Amino acid sequence: MLIETKRLLLRPYEERDYEDYRDDFNDPEMWRMLGYRPFTCEEDFRGDFQWRLENPGVTALVLKESGHVVGHVCAGELNPPLCEREELRGKRGVSLSFSLHRDWRRQGLMTEALAAVLDELFRSDGIDFVNSGYFSFNEASAALHRKLGFRTLFSHVIERNGETIEVVETVRFRQ
Repeated sequence: MLIETKRLLLRPYEERDYEDYRDDFNDPEMWRMLGYRPFTCEEDFRGDFQWRLENPGVTALVLKESGHVVGHVCAGELNPPLCEREELRGKRGVSLSFSLHRDWRRQGLMTEALAAVLDELFRSDGIDFVNSGYFSFNEASAALHRKLGFRTLFSHVIERNGETIEVVETVRFRQ
């Protein structure tokens, strides 16, 4: 996916992005917000970065002004239990996850990026809805989901990295 907004270029990851990626993901708060286990060695970072290079659904958020990668958006397959929901049966959807480096938050960058991604996804043939979830403790993500027109489907509790966490699953339908 290649999308350009006023301040961002959303494009596939490239090898030259590794240092920005590593800076972004060498943050315990980021790990917690994404539900990742902390990376403990260079091999962990390299493995995750390689997955990003090989996965066409993952885009780097690049600041046009500087060329630095400041986050990502991932459009992927839905979790199977979600597809069994009555309101989603017979419809085609994708799931979004995303993150933004803490130094770039509260500037509207993720709103700008996700609005463009949603427009692109809904222009795609056959996409009826987009799913995205967030951890209930992440108030900023909850506010962003509401701002972008997502509505809550349900919530569930998971155990992740020794913590019990409520996950709020949301959906936005094609308008």
